[in-house]
Amino acid sequence: FSEKVGDCTVSIACNPDSATVVRDALDTPFYDNLVTVTVNRAGSEIFRHTFRKGEFPGTSDASSILQGMAFSERKGNILVFGAQVGEPGNDEGGQNFRVNVGTDGSHTITADFTQDTSAGE
Repeated sequence: FSEKVGDCTVSIACNPDSATVVRDALDTPFYDNLVTVTVNRAGSEIFRHTFRKGEFPGTSDASSILQGMAFSERKGNILVFGAQVGEPGNDEGGQNFRVNVGTDGSHTITADFTQDTSAGE
């Protein structure tokens, strides 16, 4: 995934982490995911980070995986992403997170208890 956002280009790549296997309730094996977010501005890379499940607060449960991340919006100098950690094979529920990436290269991760899941969105 790659998207132009103002003067920045945001790229997200999700790849399996073959070193971390998690089994679902039916004992089906799933790999955890590694999600790399890259932000370029004016031809220069200003942010690159590979996110792992353990970076998200309260996600030490061995039966969960980093299900993915998506770009949400830009608020001034902050690029906002959503992330979800949950049981493999179950897209419902899980823990939602907000990842703020600053155009200065900084980032923060916080739990997101306000995710809108209405059908109108």
